[in-house]
Amino acid sequence: MTKISDNETSDELIHQILNLLDKQGVGFEITDPNNNGKYLYVNETAAKQSGLSKNQMLSLSVPEVNPEFSAEKYNGLMQDLLRNEHRNFQIKTVHQLTPSEPKTSLLINGYLETDSDDQPKRLLALTQNISELTEAQRLLAEQKEKLEETVVKRTAEVHELLQIKEQFIANLSHEIRTPLHAILAMAESLENEVIDLKTKAKTTLIKKSSESLLHLLDSFLDASKLEANKLSLNPKEIHLRSTLQSIFDEDAILAEKKNLILTLNNNISSDFYAMADESRVRQ
Repeated sequence: MTKISDNETSDELIHQILNLLDKQGVGFEITDPNNNGKYLYVNETAAKQSGLSKNQMLSLSVPEVNPEFSAEKYNGLMQDLLRNEHRNFQIKTVHQLTPSEPKTSLLINGYLETDSDDQPKRLLALTQNISELTEAQRLLAEQKEKLEETVVKRTAEVHELLQIKEQFIANLSHEIRTPLHAILAMAESLENEVIDLKTKAKTTLIKKSSESLLHLLDSFLDASKLEANKLSLNPKEIHLRSTLQSIFDEDAILAEKKNLILTLNNNISSDFYAMADESRVRQ
């Protein structure tokens, strides 16, 4: 029976792990932290990610393979890891061997191994090509930016339409309110002048109907203000009993025309006043 030593078992296990990494498309590399990151070992995947052969990479250092990762940056990382209790790191880097070749985005997870004197011994790193993920994130960011621009544009258009609508309603209100005030003034004048009860009743109906139209117009304007978040209240002290009676009198005329009976149970004290916006109460 052949006896397998512990070293042979360990070497076989390492070989299996390296093969598994290659199958999963994960790069594995070992660099020398005392020699500006010279490559000591790379697997096939790590070499493919760099666009070089394994032999080519083993004759180079990290800054030579990845210009973005300069010697100064590499050595700075080593110093940071020595000050870090856990000695591990994760960084993203963009690799481009020549300007004519496409860029490769890499996610690097590494660990700094030190000797008994806590000095850098070697740097072990796993590398993953995340170019597709990075491109997807870029496209997503572009779509987000376009969507935000569209929202801003549409919001401005809606705001402009609301302003046009508001101006139209204001103009319409003025055109309607002017003749209504004239009718109301004439009705009040006739109401004070005529003595005949039948004619006086008709004059009162004209006056009340004009007031109802004015209240209806105010309600229409309030609805427009509500859409534009501009509706406001103007509370003041009002005699609630007489206000309710006035509302009843106006609606009673309309109810009578429809052959309806309208009653008011007004038990409010005659000396009761309340703070309210009378126009809103009438609505």
